[in-house]
Amino acid sequence: MEIIIRELILDQLNEIVNSITQIHGLGEVNEVFVVKTNKQKIVIRLNNKDVLNQFKKGVWCIEQVQFLNIDTSPVIQFGIFKEYAYVILKFLDGINGKEYYNSKYIWNDFGGKLNKIHQISTKGWGDNMIEPGSFEGSWKDFLNYNISSLNDEDTLLNNVISKDQSSKLKERFLTLADKKFIFGLNHGDVSLKNSIINSENQVFLIDWDSSESHIVPHFDFACIISYCFNYNFENEDFKHLIQGYGMLDIEFESIKHDIISIILLTSIDKLRWAIDRKPEKIQEHSKRLISVVKRFL
Repeated sequence: MEIIIRELILDQLNEIVNSITQIHGLGEVNEVFVVKTNKQKIVIRLNNKDVLNQFKKGVWCIEQVQFLNIDTSPVIQFGIFKEYAYVILKFLDGINGKEYYNSKYIWNDFGGKLNKIHQISTKGWGDNMIEPGSFEGSWKDFLNYNISSLNDEDTLLNNVISKDQSSKLKERFLTLADKKFIFGLNHGDVSLKNSIINSENQVFLIDWDSSESHIVPHFDFACIISYCFNYNFENEDFKHLIQGYGMLDIEFESIKHDIISIILLTSIDKLRWAIDRKPEKIQEHSKRLISVVKRFL
């Protein structure tokens, strides 16, 4: 991999690599490296060439948020080199948000950023961007699939959920089908690990690989409460996020039921995905679904 990086930097930037350090724990899929050249310090994200569209999506997101003066990591270049898709990003001096002393400050700042991000209009639904700002999927089709799958022949019955729980889930999802939502850009993975704070206490939101066209602000809130706060809506950091967003408590309470429905919907859909395509993930997603059903249903 180091040979590829050295060749890539020389070919695309005409710079000589002095050192390469792989960064672990900042991405589940892509390989991430900090590279010092004879001219600058940069970050390189690498994957096989089949994920170029994902990188294009991330680059488009960065362009959109920079237009709104949202602090993020600027793109220097992206494309295909040999058998690899790559993105070269400007290196941000600072510390990772997980190491910062004041998490409430970061979450409040995230709230303000999300308020702007959610105003970025998109077409379609889902995480697969087929052209700038246009996503391949359909919310209606996604929702109808999960509703129709909750039937007497459902493979999840008894193994993961009971018939009564299935009926209650179906009832909740049908209420989503009756509502008109606003769709826009969602980051999809807002978390302390996806932030850099510089010496001037600027918060940079990074890593746009999980971005989606989805319901705003519901989807980002659902992801955050699920993966950062263990479904605890009373967490003080989460409350600072809502305050930073500029949302009153009464406004949040009016959408909380739908956010919970999206958590349940996402959990059950991910389990079906694991059953169909990723058997090694079945146990993980089964436990998650059982947990959220027990908590919210």
